[in-house]
Amino acid sequence: MALKLNFREVTPEDTEILRMIALRNGKAEDYLCCDVTNEDGVTQTTWYSKADVALWGEDYIRAHTTMKYSDYSGWIIILDMEPWNDAQASPRKKKKRDSFPKIPTWLEGHVKERKQKRLPTVTLCSSAGNELLEVWYYGELLTVKGESQSYIIDRGETPGLVAARDPESGEEFVIFDGGQHGYDNMFCDEHNPAQLAHRPLQMRSLPPSWCWNWATISTMRMKKRASR
Repeated sequence: MALKLNFREVTPEDTEILRMIALRNGKAEDYLCCDVTNEDGVTQTTWYSKADVALWGEDYIRAHTTMKYSDYSGWIIILDMEPWNDAQASPRKKKKRDSFPKIPTWLEGHVKERKQKRLPTVTLCSSAGNELLEVWYYGELLTVKGESQSYIIDRGETPGLVAARDPESGEEFVIFDGGQHGYDNMFCDEHNPAQLAHRPLQMRSLPPSWCWNWATISTMRMKKRASR
């Protein structure tokens, strides 16, 4: 069930919103309240300037508003402005954003968010959308001086394997298979099928903030070679 949004004028009963408008040295008649009701019947009220509503359009606000619960602040109303910003961006900026590496085909359906930080970074999820995943792997851990996290690398001549498991649904999916993915496996390496079939996984203990980036994938095997 979609959220129900009701736009209305600001009234004297909207004391908190009136206080916020006053802090902006604004006038109540220049703003609109928006009552947002979720499928459980919980209603929260946010507010927008009439100029913003005219610019974005009520349809855009309805289509891109979500309501989430936080243990710290209760119900939160969120308006996603990224689609709007993308539509307004110059061709030059769009080209720069489009340079983000393509998602590997085996991870389709498991990428929830992409961000360009120091390195291109993605948030992985199960098919159910759960982000709290266990990481299971076959290989060895290589510690690099000056880096807080160790690397999962090949074990001897057997390629490494990294998978994710959703503890709620039990779903598992491959994050990276050193025996199938990457340039070397396309043009150089050949592996014993029996060897690839027997790679028992063990759980990797990682902090909740750990995330996956393209450098991790591209350096798994390179660091193994450098260590020899």
